[in-house]
Amino acid sequence: MSEEFSRYRSILTQLSTTWLDLVEGCSPVAQLPPPLDSMDRTVTDLSTAAAKLLLFDDAALYPRLTSGFKTLAAVGRAWSRTGEMPQLVDPLGQGRNVYHPLSLHLHLAAFARRFEVMPAGIWSACEDALAEATMPVRQIESYTDMAPPVEQIDLVLWQALCMTEQAILAGRDVDLEVADSVVHQVVSRPGDSQSLHIRRDSESLDTWASSELCGLHALANLALRRRQSSWAQRVEQIATFHVNHTETKTDRPWGVFAFLWSRRTRRFAERQLDHATTFLAGCTPSDARGGAVSGLLLADAVDALGAFSP
Repeated sequence: MSEEFSRYRSILTQLSTTWLDLVEGCSPVAQLPPPLDSMDRTVTDLSTAAAKLLLFDDAALYPRLTSGFKTLAAVGRAWSRTGEMPQLVDPLGQGRNVYHPLSLHLHLAAFARRFEVMPAGIWSACEDALAEATMPVRQIESYTDMAPPVEQIDLVLWQALCMTEQAILAGRDVDLEVADSVVHQVVSRPGDSQSLHIRRDSESLDTWASSELCGLHALANLALRRRQSSWAQRVEQIATFHVNHTETKTDRPWGVFAFLWSRRTRRFAERQLDHATTFLAGCTPSDARGGAVSGLLLADAVDALGAFSP
């Protein structure tokens, strides 16, 4: 298994690096520290440095990671005052509720991956921002003993992932218990035919499938970090459902690690990677920026596969 994952990790690393380099090449603002009092940057501008640190160690990226954490901490403080969830958009201006926890997750994962080699000043600045940066994800605390609304399941799983990562970094067992309880509320209520969640009558098939794969992406990370075999079984069940019922999406490889995890579902991930390779081979810089979120998702999958291959 480790040898197979090493091969896939190499493929994903090349794809993600190419994508992120293209994005920065056509968006010089992505190479600068984000503003500390707003989230005016896109999710890719804010998160590219963190994503790259999941692919390789580069001390030149540390200040941008620190600045990203400070921006997320400022947003956390604003959330504590207003209760309004922060919103991020992709380079095409399209927003998605999971973009904030996606960015936060990438920062937390990059810090966990690199903090041991960071200078003390960088390390402490990132650590000092952790508590405030994760404030918005604490809204999941209301779902420890009740199921979240079905339309928020993907968001709640991403927020649970961020709380889990912060709890591991900070040694906060109480937060781990909260996140575990919330995830249990989700995985114990599968949708039809073992999908992640039910499809609402008002929801289009494409919207529902996109939400499913987005939530699956977070759940696979949670199962891996918590070494939860029952969650891993749900990941395989959900992935198997979509192998049999969902057309491969070309623009956003949500859940690619989840599909790679089991040999039974790997062909779905391989189609995702084929589409990404074909897209990058013929895309313009503008095209690359339009699909830039894919670079973040592929870098995250590289990090997940790193748990199996050095």
